[in-house]
Amino acid sequence: MTLEPNIDVGVVADDGDQRRLIERLLVSAGISVAMAGTSRGAAELFGQKRPKVILCDYDLPDGN
Repeated sequence: MTLEPNIDVGVVADDGDQRRLIERLLVSAGISVAMAGTSRGAAELFGQKRPKVILCDYDLPDGN
């Protein structure tokens, strides 16, 4: 089964302020966004919603 993209950008960052800033900038540009704060959260979220692009913090506390 192939999942079709249903969001434009997925953002994974453990810093909540960074996530909110990135989300605000992307949404104001008309881009749909899904957010996660951990590697595990991203795996769960992106297993349900397939983003076209993922922006990921390279040093997450629960692994990369």
